[in-house]
Amino acid sequence: MMPALDCRIAITKLITFTPANAGTRRATIQGDVVVFDVVTGERRLILDGPTVTARRTAVVSLLAAQHLAKDRAGPLLIVSAGAQGRAHLEAFVQGLGVRDVMIASRSEASATARWARRA
Repeated sequence: MMPALDCRIAITKLITFTPANAGTRRATIQGDVVVFDVVTGERRLILDGPTVTARRTAVVSLLAAQHLAKDRAGPLLIVSAGAQGRAHLEAFVQGLGVRDVMIASRSEASATARWARRA
């Protein structure tokens, strides 16, 4: 559980890790980000936790690359064809215009499938 609040909203990120889901159609990491109104306590929004995590992590990497990368167009090496790899691919293609991408994964099939879904 990861709580945060200010004078208007309270946010809690609830995540569960289920290793038994590996190799199935179910995600191993599941959860929600729930936003509440601080004054009334009413729930205002529910977001998919793994999506928020993947996009936030990729955007932080993108921000660093925007300031540090010598050649913004690439090449880019992504280590992982999972959710984080996909989020990074989307962020760097959209945020930097990267076109030369290599994906390192446990299997060629997962790296190829991940790229094909993006196209």
